[in-house]
Order: sequence, then C-alpha cells, then structure tokens
Amino acid sequence: MQNTTRFNLFYTIAAILGIILVHEAWMGYQSIKPLAYSEFQTLIREGKVKEVIITRDEIRGELKYPDPPNRKYFRTTRVDNGLAEELQKL
Repeated sequence: MQNTTRFNLFYTIAAILGIILVHEAWMGYQSIKPLAYSEFQTLIREGKVKEVIITRDEIRGELKYPDPPNRKYFRTTRVDNGLAEELQKL
C-alpha cells in the first residue's frame, strides 16, 4: 500500500469510530428513565412534565427541565386509579 492509501484509510476508520462514539453517547442521553408511579405523580403536581402518552400498560412522557444526570424521557407502569387512591391513604 502507498502512504496516501494508508493515510486515507486511517482517517476513514477514525471517522467511523467517532460517529459510533457520538451515536452511543447521544442514545445514552436520550434513553428512557424508569420512574416509580409515585414519583410520576409528584412530577405532575410540581408541573415538571411537558408531555404525557398514556397506553394500556404504561405512561411515557417528556420532562420540561431534565437534570443532566437524569434523562429527558421517562416511563412508568400505569396503575389503576382506585388502587392509586388506596395506596395514597396508607
């Protein structure tokens, strides 16, 4: 191989590794933080939830002001309203 071919190959490999590294860092930041249902209720009361999607089994959403160590998105297991009220009385 000529020197220019090795030189270009090195930069190509370095660029690919750099893209993979940035992608992994971004995906780690964007991953979903699991929350306890009670913590979710506290965030709702404090007005810290930007958006909520409710499905049959879970609640997913986005926080208004995520802390850097925490995640921007969250999910929690959906709890029946009657059960949630009962648990709050305890």
